[in-house]
This record gives sequence, C-alpha cells and structure tokens, in this order.
Amino acid sequence: MARRKLKKDSGSLNITSMMDMFTIVLVFLLKNFATEGNLMTSADNLILPVSRQSETPQEVAMSIVVDKDWILVDDQQIMETKLAQDQEKLKLEPISKILEEKRKEEEESNMAGIIDFSIGRIVLQFDRNLEYDIVTKMVATCGWAGYTNVRFAVTKTEEEG
Repeated sequence: MARRKLKKDSGSLNITSMMDMFTIVLVFLLKNFATEGNLMTSADNLILPVSRQSETPQEVAMSIVVDKDWILVDDQQIMETKLAQDQEKLKLEPISKILEEKRKEEEESNMAGIIDFSIGRIVLQFDRNLEYDIVTKMVATCGWAGYTNVRFAVTKTEEEG
C-alpha cells in the first residue's frame, strides 16, 4: 500500500483583518476621548459653585474669570472686581469694549471659514464667594456685547442615591 505524503503546513496567520479592527477601535476611542475630555479648566484661585448639571460642556471660544481681585478675559486682567462691584451701571465699559472687539473677530473668522462653531458663546467662571451683583453686571455686559449664549462653569456634585 502506498502511503501519501502529507504536506506540513506551517499554519501562518493572516493578521491584516485583525490590524484593521484594532485601528478602527483605536480611532473610535481617540475620537470619543477628544470630544468628551476636559474642554475647559477652571482658574486656580477659584472655588466654583456646586451644581447637579449633567450636560457635557461644549467647546467655547472665550471664557471670563471673575475672582476676588480681577476680571480676566482670556487670561488678561481687564478690570478690578472691586471697581466693578462699586459701579452703579450694569454695563462694565472696559469689559464691554474687549468683548465687542472679540465678537467682531469671531464674526470675521466665521465668515472666512476659519472657525465653524456657533459665535456668541461664552463661559463665565465666578468664585462662589462673590456677591450676586457682579454676576448680574457680567451677564448684562456680555449681552450688550453680543454674547447671548452665556454658560456658567460649576463643579459637579455626585447625586446621592
């Protein structure tokens, strides 16, 4: 009886499809991390108010920080907080002037297609120990400058269950 010779197959593994799968998973994870990561950091010297808000923050073009000493627009000191609190008018002129300039820049960039987010969005960060009148003045000043979509930065609390 003649015996057949069996070929010894090395059993090579085709990993191309596995590499494709890992690439897709990696891109998916990176994209989710980039869109749900920390889009804004709070100032070091602030204690933000506490909230139970569950919305994920969106990317913003500009933020205003109001602490016990200064009002900062994009990390530039614009006006002392004490002067803003002592002022009788709601509109804070130095802040309004800066915001109007930034608003024009946003509109020009949007028209040129450089940026593609909704203009008129701003985030306000207040120290929770500040008086309410400065919050009112800042919101009114933002409205006069054309920033009608005002958000407040807060610290999220864990809900008790």
